Amino acid sequence: MSLQEQVAQFGIKLVDFHIRHFRTKVLSQSNLKFKATAIEEYQRMLDYLAAVAPAMDNLQPGDPEKGVARMIDVLMQEGMAKGREIPSRVPIGSDAVQIMRDFANNFLNIVDEWEDLSASTDRDGPKEGVWAGGA
Repeated sequence: MSLQEQVAQFGIKLVDFHIRHFRTKVLSQSNLKFKATAIEEYQRMLDYLAAVAPAMDNLQPGDPEKGVARMIDVLMQEGMAKGREIPSRVPIGSDAVQIMRDFANNFLNIVDEWEDLSASTDRDGPKEGVWAGGA
Protein backbone atom coordinates (compact mmCIF):
# COMPACT_ATOMS: atom_id res chain seq x y z
CA MET A 1 0.00 0.00 0.00
CA SER A 2 1.39 3.36 -1.00
CA LEU A 3 1.76 6.30 1.39
CA GLN A 4 -0.89 8.08 -0.66
CA GLU A 5 -3.34 5.22 -0.02
CA GLN A 6 -2.46 5.10 3.67
CA VAL A 7 -3.14 8.78 4.36
CA ALA A 8 -6.20 9.12 2.12
CA GLN A 9 -8.42 7.95 5.00
CA PHE A 10 -7.44 11.16 6.82
CA GLY A 11 -8.36 13.38 3.87
CA ILE A 12 -4.69 13.92 3.03
CA LYS A 13 -3.65 13.95 -0.62
CA LEU A 14 -0.04 13.62 -1.70
CA VAL A 15 1.53 14.68 -4.94
CA ASP A 16 5.12 14.39 -6.12
CA PHE A 17 5.87 17.17 -8.56
CA HIS A 18 8.51 16.18 -11.10
CA ILE A 19 10.00 19.58 -11.80
CA ARG A 20 12.56 20.03 -14.53
CA HIS A 21 14.28 23.09 -15.98
CA PHE A 22 12.91 26.54 -15.26
CA ARG A 23 14.63 29.79 -16.16
CA THR A 24 16.01 30.83 -12.78
CA LYS A 25 19.45 31.82 -11.52
CA VAL A 26 20.16 28.28 -10.26
CA LEU A 27 22.58 27.51 -13.11
CA SER A 28 24.23 30.94 -13.18
CA GLN A 29 27.98 31.15 -12.71
CA SER A 30 27.48 33.16 -9.53
CA ASN A 31 25.28 30.49 -7.93
CA LEU A 32 26.73 27.25 -9.21
CA LYS A 33 29.71 26.01 -7.23
CA PHE A 34 31.35 22.63 -7.72
CA LYS A 35 33.78 21.33 -5.13
CA ALA A 36 36.25 18.53 -5.65
CA THR A 37 35.38 15.18 -4.17
CA ALA A 38 37.52 12.23 -3.11
CA ILE A 39 35.23 9.84 -5.02
CA GLU A 40 36.71 9.68 -8.50
CA GLU A 41 33.52 8.42 -10.20
CA TYR A 42 31.51 11.22 -8.64
CA GLN A 43 34.09 13.79 -9.69
CA ARG A 44 33.60 12.87 -13.35
CA MET A 45 29.89 13.61 -13.01
CA LEU A 46 30.60 16.94 -11.28
CA ASP A 47 33.05 17.89 -14.03
CA TYR A 48 30.41 17.07 -16.64
CA LEU A 49 27.78 19.17 -14.86
CA ALA A 50 30.20 22.07 -14.49
CA ALA A 51 30.87 21.91 -18.22
CA VAL A 52 27.25 21.75 -19.41
CA ALA A 53 25.59 24.09 -16.89
CA PRO A 54 26.81 27.33 -18.51
CA ALA A 55 25.38 26.21 -21.85
CA MET A 56 21.99 25.65 -20.21
CA ASP A 57 21.90 28.83 -18.13
CA ASN A 58 19.22 31.31 -19.15
CA LEU A 59 17.95 28.95 -21.86
CA GLN A 60 15.72 26.73 -19.69
CA PRO A 61 12.27 26.30 -21.27
CA GLY A 62 10.17 26.75 -18.13
CA ASP A 63 8.72 29.98 -16.76
CA PRO A 64 9.00 29.70 -12.94
CA GLU A 65 5.90 31.84 -12.31
CA LYS A 66 3.82 29.59 -14.57
CA GLY A 67 5.31 26.48 -12.96
CA VAL A 68 4.37 27.64 -9.46
CA ALA A 69 0.90 28.67 -10.68
CA ARG A 70 0.30 25.19 -12.14
CA MET A 71 1.45 23.50 -8.92
CA ILE A 72 -0.95 25.69 -6.95
CA ASP A 73 -3.70 24.75 -9.44
CA VAL A 74 -3.01 21.08 -8.71
CA LEU A 75 -2.89 21.52 -4.94
CA MET A 76 -6.06 23.65 -4.88
CA GLN A 77 -7.75 21.60 -7.63
CA GLU A 78 -8.61 24.74 -9.55
CA GLY A 79 -7.57 26.47 -12.78
CA MET A 80 -6.03 23.96 -15.20
CA ALA A 81 -6.40 21.17 -12.60
CA LYS A 82 -10.08 21.78 -11.86
CA GLY A 83 -12.13 18.62 -12.11
CA ARG A 84 -9.08 16.35 -12.25
CA GLU A 85 -8.19 13.74 -9.67
CA ILE A 86 -4.74 14.43 -8.19
CA PRO A 87 -2.35 11.65 -9.23
CA SER A 88 0.65 10.63 -7.17
CA ARG A 89 3.04 12.23 -9.68
CA VAL A 90 2.63 15.31 -11.85
CA PRO A 91 5.25 16.50 -14.34
CA ILE A 92 5.88 20.24 -14.22
CA GLY A 93 7.56 21.54 -17.35
CA SER A 94 7.51 20.31 -20.94
CA ASP A 95 10.86 18.60 -20.45
CA ALA A 96 9.45 16.81 -17.38
CA VAL A 97 6.66 15.38 -19.53
CA GLN A 98 9.18 13.91 -21.97
CA ILE A 99 11.41 12.53 -19.21
CA MET A 100 8.45 10.87 -17.46
CA ARG A 101 7.18 9.48 -20.79
CA ASP A 102 10.62 8.06 -21.63
CA PHE A 103 10.89 6.53 -18.14
CA ALA A 104 7.43 4.93 -18.42
CA ASN A 105 8.18 3.53 -21.88
CA ASN A 106 11.51 2.15 -20.68
CA PHE A 107 9.79 0.60 -17.65
CA LEU A 108 7.18 -1.05 -19.90
CA ASN A 109 9.94 -2.39 -22.15
CA ILE A 110 11.61 -3.98 -19.11
CA VAL A 111 8.30 -5.54 -18.02
CA ASP A 112 7.75 -6.93 -21.53
CA GLU A 113 11.31 -8.27 -21.76
CA TRP A 114 11.20 -10.01 -18.38
CA GLU A 115 7.54 -11.07 -18.27
CA ASP A 116 8.29 -14.73 -19.04
CA LEU A 117 10.86 -14.99 -16.24
CA SER A 118 8.60 -13.19 -13.77
CA ALA A 119 5.50 -15.22 -14.61
CA SER A 120 7.45 -18.48 -14.34
CA THR A 121 7.54 -18.06 -10.55
CA ASP A 122 3.82 -18.77 -10.07
CA ARG A 123 2.72 -22.00 -8.44
CA ASP A 124 1.53 -24.76 -10.75
CA GLY A 125 -2.22 -25.03 -11.22
CA PRO A 126 -5.00 -22.48 -11.45
CA LYS A 127 -4.86 -19.14 -9.69
CA GLU A 128 -6.83 -18.96 -6.46
CA GLY A 129 -8.54 -16.31 -4.35
CA VAL A 130 -8.40 -12.74 -5.58
CA TRP A 131 -5.92 -13.79 -8.28
CA ALA A 132 -8.39 -16.24 -9.86
CA GLY A 133 -10.43 -13.45 -11.43
CA GLY A 134 -7.48 -11.82 -13.15
CA ALA A 135 -7.54 -8.86 -10.78
